[in-house]
Amino acid sequence: MRHRKNLRVVLIVLVSLLVLYLIPSLYVGCRINKIILHSYDSYGENNPYPETLSDTSYSSFNRHFPEETARAKSESFHHTFPLTFFWPGGNKSVYWYTYTRVNPNGVPNQSSGGVIVTHQWKDGEWVITDVLDPEIPLGVLFYHELFDVPY
Repeated sequence: MRHRKNLRVVLIVLVSLLVLYLIPSLYVGCRINKIILHSYDSYGENNPYPETLSDTSYSSFNRHFPEETARAKSESFHHTFPLTFFWPGGNKSVYWYTYTRVNPNGVPNQSSGGVIVTHQWKDGEWVITDVLDPEIPLGVLFYHELFDVPY
């Protein structure tokens, strides 16, 4: 009987810790998701979040450009919800995207990849410090970035 009570206490503590980890992860993921969508809609111009990230970082969330869009027959942009990981050395979020543009001749041009967003809390404010859209597979890069392992 005593063993079951101890097991319940341990499970309650573990579930509580998991919830305390998930709440800020979802909050940061929602904020990054909102920034991605705003950047895409505004072509990466007119950063409405100057206290959170630089203009360069804001424009790097954008996947299309006005001149390409004007010539495109159609386009679509899809991305996953940013997964957030909190680590003592720095927080990281990662998301994957697919951007497809069909030119006037009907030929599709597709690009896809993953993006790593580095962020932290500075002076009580959440700020994005880096946005990385790598050329190498994201799984390899994410492992090296997350654990500070040399290439």
